Amino acid sequence: MPSKKDASIETLRGVAIVMMVAGHVIGHDADAGMRVADDSTWRYIYFSFEYVRLPLFTCISGFVYSLHPVTARTIRAFLVGKAHRVLLPLFFVGTLQFLLRVVIPGVNHPAQLHEVWRVYVYGTDQFWFLPAIFFIFVIAAALERFRLMHDWKGWLVFLSLVSAFQLLVPMPPRIFSLRGVVYLLPYFILGIGLNRHRDVFRPRVVGVLSLLFFGGVVVHQAALQGMVEVAMPHKMTPLALVVGLTGNALLFHFRRANRPLARLGFYAYGIYLFHVMPSAASRIALGRLGIDTPAVIFCVSLFFALGVPVVVELVILRSKVLTHLFLGLRPKGARVSAKR
Repeated sequence: MPSKKDASIETLRGVAIVMMVAGHVIGHDADAGMRVADDSTWRYIYFSFEYVRLPLFTCISGFVYSLHPVTARTIRAFLVGKAHRVLLPLFFVGTLQFLLRVVIPGVNHPAQLHEVWRVYVYGTDQFWFLPAIFFIFVIAAALERFRLMHDWKGWLVFLSLVSAFQLLVPMPPRIFSLRGVVYLLPYFILGIGLNRHRDVFRPRVVGVLSLLFFGGVVVHQAALQGMVEVAMPHKMTPLALVVGLTGNALLFHFRRANRPLARLGFYAYGIYLFHVMPSAASRIALGRLGIDTPAVIFCVSLFFALGVPVVVELVILRSKVLTHLFLGLRPKGARVSAKR
């Protein structure tokens, strides 16, 4: 991993990608992933990390964006670059994964070829995140143009507004991942503030955040156990926001570098793009071998879902054309995988 990368941020990225892939390996319901029962320990683990998993990815994106924010002179180049980085993989990797679902037997959700358009309009499977984060970058560029978050008070006001919007406005449609934009925008804004206004997070503020986080976790766990009534597993609730915002702020505040996780975080985008098929393939192979122990399936699927995409990315990086189409990196960045 290049020395110019912040190893502690890459470590957080590694934590985020492990949590995300582990969640996909388990599956969000009894018809997905390992197909475990909804009342199983595995599903409990899945939902225990639900409020931090994807918000952490988005918070990291906001933090990294704030290191090199757009200006009036760079806004066009910024948006073109993000379109390459995000929308090209949506089309090419999304299409490839969809076609594999059409032809490979034994996948959880077989696809029909005439439905391929859904990849681009709805962002099927994990790809809903890509149009959502692209539109969030567009919003961030507009905010920077009008300098709405350059002081901490303006940033805090806007964070409060987008959080309230998420809770109070009727849920938008799934088309073009508009629902994902509403869900993830508060965490992106949080990430910007964690870097740009880091002086705000004094010990007293961190103490309050810790109390809110642990209180939220207690309520969340009680709800998972059926001890209290909370709207679950919906990700856009007051409880989800409290746990997601405070938990991410604390992760950034107390972050430390861990070399193995940082190395994994360096390949997080490629893992995100390519992890579903290795996970499914390993699960199908184990089933045909008669291995149905959930712990074995989880460990083997997680290993291949994390490892195979790294190999795939290294192979793709040998070709400038494939690097551009499948990873969204422009040809000039194809020679060095570090240029993310």
